[in-house]
Amino acid sequence: MNFESPIFIVGMPRSGTTALQSLLNQHERIAIAPETHFLATYVDKYSSPEKCLKDYVTTELFSHLGVQENDLYAELSKLKTLSYRAIFDSMLKLYANTKGKKIYGEKTPGHYEHIETLFHWYPAASVVWIVRDPRAVVASYQHVPWSSGGITGSALRWRGSMQELIKWEDDERVIVVKYEELVTKTIRVLDNICNALSLKSIPAQLIAARRRESNVVRSDDWEREHLNAASGPVTSASVEKWKR
Repeated sequence: MNFESPIFIVGMPRSGTTALQSLLNQHERIAIAPETHFLATYVDKYSSPEKCLKDYVTTELFSHLGVQENDLYAELSKLKTLSYRAIFDSMLKLYANTKGKKIYGEKTPGHYEHIETLFHWYPAASVVWIVRDPRAVVASYQHVPWSSGGITGSALRWRGSMQELIKWEDDERVIVVKYEELVTKTIRVLDNICNALSLKSIPAQLIAARRRESNVVRSDDWEREHLNAASGPVTSASVEKWKR
């Protein structure tokens, strides 16, 4: 399959990245893979791509892709040299191939700290960066099992994410989306994204339908609940939930 330039979704965690991924995956040509945390956690952790690959294929993150380990090794065996980019690229393309789509991509919120690497690896890529009211983000952070740092730590991380965005907001490859507009003006926002990507719009009936990644299986109760909510019909109920 001949693949087209990738799309990456980033943003402060708890800003709606999963919902945005679910919506964009309704497009007939787009297959954005679930979180790999590959750049954020794994690239700098290992002394070589070989060691990274050996460990990464044993992780739950890899299993969530629904990609077969043998297929990944088969793709990588075609290359003269192994690199971190080759591992990342092959995983995402294999994921897109399972969906029968040509535009591949990935969604790891924290990859906003690695935009420079993404554009180095993929100069023609697009980054869709979602931004949410910091009060809503911080409030949401207090109810997730992996959060640490309390209100202050969450607020400081949000500010840090915005400082990163300022570095890239003038780059035409970066598309900034406001969460509040995504859930209240969904069709218009998705039309704008598709227009920026030179793609036709997503049919309204698909946007309104319940969306689910059938091959993504989470063992954690919180994660299952989160994915079910994010893949359901779009609702603006969470916009002012932080007030309660």
